[in-house]
Amino acid sequence: MKTKVFTALTERQLLEEMNESLTKSPVSTRSAVKALNNLFYMLSTRKLSEATIRNVYVALLKGFQSKDLYLKLCIYSAIEKMSKLTDEGLVGINVLMNDLNGKIPDDAKAMTLRTLFSIIPFEMVYDFRKYINQAFVSTSMARRDMSVVVAYRLLCDNFTQVKKWLEGVEFTGSPLMDYHIAGFLAQSRRLQLSSVENLRGPAGIVGIRMAEDVVRENSEALVILRKFLNSKFCDEVVFMEAAKIVSGLSEEYGSQFVDQTIQSLRIFLRSTNMVLQFTAMRIISQLAQKYPQKVSVANKEIEDLVSSENKSISMFAITSLLKTGTEETIDKLVNLIPSMVHDMSDGFKKIAIETLESLSNLFESRKTLYIDFLGSSLLQKGELEFKKYIIDVISRATRDDDTRERILEILCTYIEDSQYYQITLDILGILSREIPRSKTPAKYVVHVLNRLILENNHVRAGALQCLYNISSVVSPLTVENAMKRCLNDQDESIREIAAFLLRNMKLSRVYEPFSFDELGDLKARVLQYVGKPCEDKEVEKDPLIKNCRELVLTEANGDVQIKVIKKVYEDKLVFSFSLKNNLEGIQICDGMLNLVSSDCEKRSLSIKIDQIDPLSFLSIEREWDVKEGCVINGAFDYTICVEGDMSDTETDSISFHPFQITALDFVRPVRIMKNPEKKNEITFNLQGDIYSAGKKVLDLLNMKIISQETEKNTMIVLLHGEYYKTPIAIHVNLVHNVACKCVVDVYCDDEHVAQKITKLFD
Repeated sequence: MKTKVFTALTERQLLEEMNESLTKSPVSTRSAVKALNNLFYMLSTRKLSEATIRNVYVALLKGFQSKDLYLKLCIYSAIEKMSKLTDEGLVGINVLMNDLNGKIPDDAKAMTLRTLFSIIPFEMVYDFRKYINQAFVSTSMARRDMSVVVAYRLLCDNFTQVKKWLEGVEFTGSPLMDYHIAGFLAQSRRLQLSSVENLRGPAGIVGIRMAEDVVRENSEALVILRKFLNSKFCDEVVFMEAAKIVSGLSEEYGSQFVDQTIQSLRIFLRSTNMVLQFTAMRIISQLAQKYPQKVSVANKEIEDLVSSENKSISMFAITSLLKTGTEETIDKLVNLIPSMVHDMSDGFKKIAIETLESLSNLFESRKTLYIDFLGSSLLQKGELEFKKYIIDVISRATRDDDTRERILEILCTYIEDSQYYQITLDILGILSREIPRSKTPAKYVVHVLNRLILENNHVRAGALQCLYNISSVVSPLTVENAMKRCLNDQDESIREIAAFLLRNMKLSRVYEPFSFDELGDLKARVLQYVGKPCEDKEVEKDPLIKNCRELVLTEANGDVQIKVIKKVYEDKLVFSFSLKNNLEGIQICDGMLNLVSSDCEKRSLSIKIDQIDPLSFLSIEREWDVKEGCVINGAFDYTICVEGDMSDTETDSISFHPFQITALDFVRPVRIMKNPEKKNEITFNLQGDIYSAGKKVLDLLNMKIISQETEKNTMIVLLHGEYYKTPIAIHVNLVHNVACKCVVDVYCDDEHVAQKITKLFD
């Protein structure tokens, strides 16, 4: 049978082609590869029946009679793909074992090993250990590398004993193999933080991500991250990964690295390599969202990229400068954006919209440009998801009386030639809400009436509801006539909706408008049931004061690691506990988390923990009525057993480090407009380096970091907050010599609150 590659075949035709090309002797490599291409194409475009999958698998195994190495490699790939769809893989194990024991080239044996472990049933994995060991001690780099890759994949599938198979694994100097080895060591928890700084290339990416994972718990990770941010110390790909990590860190940890990161990125902004330019510009764009002042030192290099031939680089440069530039610079840049709309992807349009939205909130004069940009983005062709995003943004913008009329015009223009009926429905909802607030509501009615003629039934039903909602501010006769015409509509649902709304309009003229007050004591419950806020209730601000920094209550290398985050509300305290089982192959069951407060009432809290699987996390939250100033002690009592075997168990217990509920936990982390005048100074010493000492102080203060400057042996931090509307500013100065000298200046005009804070440092 002659067929073109990727021709749409039926399952029967595919089977005929597979059998003809793979089962007849001699096997034609060209025909067989064509058949395999058709198989891959069909697997990616449709679901095959179980019978077809089984017959195709048998045909693949018969193809091993060919001695052609290229065809063998193609068949390996096909078997690996098919193994995910069938349980018949057991049939092919002997064939693959023969190849591994045979005299095929080492590169082919590497692929054979990978295919073998893709079809072995889970319960038989440990029986085939010798093949990974043979590959690992082989002189072939390809086989050794594949043994590490297979072992890594097995570890990811929770075969924990595999880590013992490659005891002597070491870095080789080969970038790709070192990347695989680093991944294996990290997954098996044998990659030491001290060795991370020596990694380069792709392996360095694994190392820097490991440092990111422990940066909040281990000050050594901060030192390593700082080294990787030196573009002269490491290669480009690792530096870029480190810079990207800084952009994703919270301000508490990230702000100390921003200056160094920006200085190194400026070098890449001047590079002639377009890829490096784009990467650096994208990271700077992310940093500009959090640290606009610090990023502004690179404005000259960023301005040079505004006219870049690469539209992506140009867009990132413009949006970054809009956040970091002066008002004069912004005036020039905002006029460039509309001309670039046609060349932007939806992702870049989102960035531009978010940037212009923040600018319009800062500068009233930018609102017109912002609304026009939203309009042009909406009117252009685009994906449904992006259109919905724009509608959400527009819905927020309609709250402004100055822009409402312009927005209504844009929305009415769009629905006359809408790309998606779902967007038209969303717009009709906005028109229902906003036309009654318009100064000239009558001018928009014709656009709603047109929807009754030109659209599908979904939109026509929405248009009827919209007309009903605006009938109080436009001509009732116009609305009634439109609805009466729909009483003779061909669609039953449209007729019913029109009749229902007409009856409601007539009833509204005869009877007084219904008021929820008529429900008396039932009013609150009815409003809650229908999801409507109570009319008498004022809009409350968020009762959440803050989520405090995570506290580690046990040793990190213990069998169980327990952490807690205090979630502080105006009227309650919620404790979010995270429990991690560090034991391999051992599960924790029948646990009890017991906590006791030190206040006069000696409150207690017990939380039952049913089970934590090996190397797994469990998160649990509980509200607890404890007061400011108390100290909380606790312990975790638990039982351990081999996973899935409760016949042999042991009991154990672990105590917590005590933690406090302090006045600082109730300080809302916000920027204050004016510094208080009264000052209290505290001086004390802390053990450890500048980073560990700084972390201890910041963990205690739990406030908004306004600025943080860190050099080799000094750290200066400014924090702001409000304690029940009392402004507080705290200035921290850390200097490391033999120990870490810490000077904390507390600025607060309320002496009682100031004393509460200073006592915490005694």
